[in-house]
Amino acid sequence: TLLFRSLMRAIVAEVFQFHREALDEVRKDALQRLGDATVAPALRQQFRNGWSRALQHDWQLPGSHADLAELTRVMYLALNDAFGRTGAEQVLLRGLEAAEAVPEAQVFAPRRLLATIKGLRI
Repeated sequence: TLLFRSLMRAIVAEVFQFHREALDEVRKDALQRLGDATVAPALRQQFRNGWSRALQHDWQLPGSHADLAELTRVMYLALNDAFGRTGAEQVLLRGLEAAEAVPEAQVFAPRRLLATIKGLRI
């Protein structure tokens, strides 16, 4: 959906802009954690493909809201590995703010993408 697209583009752009050296670590951790994700193999492959050109990818992946929530969880865990809990939550929050600016947010609240993340303090 457009919400996930906005979220991912904001996260990737922020990490690249402010923590350029950490983008490879986030990518590596996200792809490693993808193995535990409960999403269809085709969606898993599209997420993997997106990381091959993360800054240029449009990140508009064709998945259900539950699938995209699961990929959001994967991203949160990768951010947590790179920046710790507080840093991960801050990056994720700024990504959510970008997603909330998308017209689709009127129909589906971007914070619902956080449904699979236990203990999140956002």
